[in-house]
Amino acid sequence: MNTQRSRFKHPELQCPNTGCGFKPWRPLQPPIRLLVVTSDLDRDLASGAAAHPNFLYSHLPSDYQVTFTGSSWEAIHICINQALDVIIIDVAERPESGSHQLCLQLRQQSAVPIILVGREQEREQLLQGLQAGADHFLTKPFTLQELLARIHATLWRRKPLPELAETLMAGDIIMNTTKQEVYIQGEPVALTPVEYRLLNYMMRNPDRTLDKDEILRMVWGYSEDEDFNFLRVAIARLRKKIEARPGSPQYLKTVNRRGYRFCANTAG
Repeated sequence: MNTQRSRFKHPELQCPNTGCGFKPWRPLQPPIRLLVVTSDLDRDLASGAAAHPNFLYSHLPSDYQVTFTGSSWEAIHICINQALDVIIIDVAERPESGSHQLCLQLRQQSAVPIILVGREQEREQLLQGLQAGADHFLTKPFTLQELLARIHATLWRRKPLPELAETLMAGDIIMNTTKQEVYIQGEPVALTPVEYRLLNYMMRNPDRTLDKDEILRMVWGYSEDEDFNFLRVAIARLRKKIEARPGSPQYLKTVNRRGYRFCANTAG
């Protein structure tokens, strides 16, 4: 594994490809490039203790390349200027809103998947990070196998969606599956990768109750009871973007104790 410690001091928030704005994922190919953002960088690297996540990162397979940083600004700069596959943010000992703000800023620049890691007592920060655009979280302590499983599940979602139809339509929603664009009443809507996959899957299965396990398996690539938080938060984010009244949704309906249903016919 190739491990780097970035020394960038003066970030310039400009994408070299477009000059500004949103940077897409690179085509997936070895090495798998991770950016790990942790406030305890020096302590973790020096200790070598198995309790610290950075110890696990040093034992990843040889086709992983890991860059560490303790700076939010540096993380944004690296995200804009380097090809990445996954960003891992350790919420430990960061300001209460630090991880939330960093997720928001990263999502303004890139579609790279974000995994949050933190202790059980930091669950509120982890959930806030999901609301800000993160894709997954992992609670400490975790094993190398658990870390790899979460990374692999994240990378699994990067497989192209099957192009069964060029355009999906329901009510005021139009989805161009070739360009992966969504429009509400003719206006473009910016969705995160997980929001797009979630809406795509539900629109392909209209007016059918989808249980939580099925959605987690088909959208996230795995199913674990603890990960229902991902689905709940993603549904709430998606409702805010596609529903005229998120508190009284007409498309994304909750089916009590079962799951969710996408209502294609919203007349009446």
